[in-house]
Amino acid sequence: MSCKRAMTPEHPVVTVLVTAYNAEAYLETALASALKQTFDDFEVIVVDDGSTDGTWQALTRVQSVKVRRLRQEHRGRGAAVNRAAEQARGRFLAFLDADDAWRPQKLERQLEVFEKRPAADLVFTQSEWIGPSGASLGIATRPWNGPLSAEELFRDNVLGNASCAMVRRRAFEAAGGFDPELTSCTDIDCWLRLARLREGNIWGIAEPLTLYRRHGKQITADWRRSQAGWNRLLEKLEEQAPELLRQRSRAVANMRRFWCAVAWESGERFAAARHLAGAVLGSPLEFFTDGRNWRLGYRTLQLFLAGELGKGRLGLK
Repeated sequence: MSCKRAMTPEHPVVTVLVTAYNAEAYLETALASALKQTFDDFEVIVVDDGSTDGTWQALTRVQSVKVRRLRQEHRGRGAAVNRAAEQARGRFLAFLDADDAWRPQKLERQLEVFEKRPAADLVFTQSEWIGPSGASLGIATRPWNGPLSAEELFRDNVLGNASCAMVRRRAFEAAGGFDPELTSCTDIDCWLRLARLREGNIWGIAEPLTLYRRHGKQITADWRRSQAGWNRLLEKLEEQAPELLRQRSRAVANMRRFWCAVAWESGERFAAARHLAGAVLGSPLEFFTDGRNWRLGYRTLQLFLAGELGKGRLGLK
């Protein structure tokens, strides 16, 4: 697929959906990374979801004919994504959270996969984790190259964030979009519904083309909120896709490893130990054969020796 082509304003190939809530510190960086993509036929829709800081002012400083701006009362991320999607004109939707960023070839590489794989409805990249300043944390999500089933996605959310995903708009609409009632896990909830539309429709690219920023104000920095969203997701699956729950113990073990890391970052040692024990007891084989758990232990030891525990630097998925 040609990376440079004349953009048709009424019918761009891709619509980039950006949702922002009190994202003044990072929004311009996120948009700059979108506007520097090697594939050029796209539009950007930004929804300011009732920010109370300087997010709207930061947005107005971004001068580009590709960017369309929307503003609404605070309704939550799911509602903001859905509103942006309703305004989209592209055949594909690419999601970019206002605190994340992309490497320049991201859209181009994803569209190449869509072109080669007509059955694909969602293509995602690997993500590299960065800190508040943008420096690499030396951590990346699990590399995945090829198809990903609904069962595999539920067992281990290898996407890890929405900014790594691009979907066919018609598939997103058929899946029902994001659930505005969920306080977290909105993306994996949608991806699981999308994965059940047809076999073999999710495809991974094992390249870290997404930069996923970790900082204290994001939803996933609050393990209690994340856990509440996860529990609601399990309730939904009991009604909609009970067959996936055969993987429940392994899925919960993977989530508890993540909550352990988040709790430890915030200095909640008891909660971290409880989640760690739950991860081990819930699926011992999964825990001890997953290299990420060994890296978690090594990273914990490093931070302990450096005196950095509790300062928000553990971040590991």
